[in-house]
Amino acid sequence: MTHNLDPLFDIARRAIKTYYPALFEAARSQDKAPIILLSGSFVRGGATKKSDLDIVIIQEEEIVSPKRHSVVFENYPIELFIKTRKAVDDFIQICIERGHATTMDIILNGVPIFPISNQSFYDKIKAKALNTLNQGPPSLSQAEIDSRRYVITDLLDDLDDNRDTLEQFAIIASLYDRVGDFYLRINNQWSGHSKALARLLKVYDAEFSIEFHKRLIKAQNQQSLPLFKFIEKVLEPYGGRFFEGYKKEAN
Repeated sequence: MTHNLDPLFDIARRAIKTYYPALFEAARSQDKAPIILLSGSFVRGGATKKSDLDIVIIQEEEIVSPKRHSVVFENYPIELFIKTRKAVDDFIQICIERGHATTMDIILNGVPIFPISNQSFYDKIKAKALNTLNQGPPSLSQAEIDSRRYVITDLLDDLDDNRDTLEQFAIIASLYDRVGDFYLRINNQWSGHSKALARLLKVYDAEFSIEFHKRLIKAQNQQSLPLFKFIEKVLEPYGGRFFEGYKKEAN
């Protein structure tokens, strides 16, 4: 944590009081108070002038129906994520199925905005998040590995320095997402998307992250061969490129 969060806590409290006064009052009570956390880049570090405040509200008993609410308050863009215990459990299950650690990360790294009076509820939520995180994502089945190899192969076949620049950019962006996810999941690591994927790659394997990034930049400058060879090397231990013989049953 690299910021003094107290001024942000004050803004967050005023925002909650303005938009959800019932939650504000409940958070100050001693009985079944909701857990209210500040999460995101201001807590993690790396916030910019345009970063928003992420406020996560977890209710033991529903006071406000679950929702996502985006507001601009006191010149800060704010995202309010209002959840129930069941909604949190549902999101954790979705994270497990996707192999992403988003919800667990929010719960474990979020910082309480109000003093915790409902400690047993908070402890139960954190324990489930921590246990899930420590268990790791489900291992990829052979069918899932083959499906990912097929999609990446298809994108590699489309990679061409003579292609329309915008189309080439879209292919490179897709390869970043697909290959980054494949590398993490094949190594039994939690994955993510967009900025989170970049952070997770850097934490798990800094050297891989640097080399992947260098080749992505070259490909954007119409030098796609280094990226092509790099990705082929990633796929090689798992059967390499895959097109002929791929089959997927229709749902």
